[in-house]
Amino acid sequence: AMMVRVLAAFDSFKDCLAADKVGEACLQALQLLYRDQISSQLISLSDGGEGFLESLRRPLNLESRHVTVTGPLGTPVVVEYGVFKTISSSSSSPSSSSTLLVAVIEMASASGLELVPVEKRNPLHTTSKGTGEMILHAVRVSGCSRVLLGV
Repeated sequence: AMMVRVLAAFDSFKDCLAADKVGEACLQALQLLYRDQISSQLISLSDGGEGFLESLRRPLNLESRHVTVTGPLGTPVVVEYGVFKTISSSSSSPSSSSTLLVAVIEMASASGLELVPVEKRNPLHTTSKGTGEMILHAVRVSGCSRVLLGV
């Protein structure tokens, strides 16, 4: 029998399952059906919104950071962002390189609709200030010089 390679790549099922859980369920079903006939790999995807941080956690080996910021209704909310190290080479001197810290921030964790009850969803009465506070924390406290912002 020929070995079939399967790449399970899912986004989350909003308000239901995280991307990795959807992929795991899919791969379990395929393993049950095809036993030793498949070779599989799982990756999580995100369109940049909810699930952005989680989809990059393993591939970028993110270090978690937590901070309390202003939620969309003005109340405090504890959020998480990730940090990873990367190498940057200077364009003026390709032989010299330095280590940079990069923050991975998911806007939805501080300013997302999930944090606002349906009856209070009014852009004139909500704020995205918390997203800015996350970026500020990443730069000033964590020492990040770059930010990947999932919107």
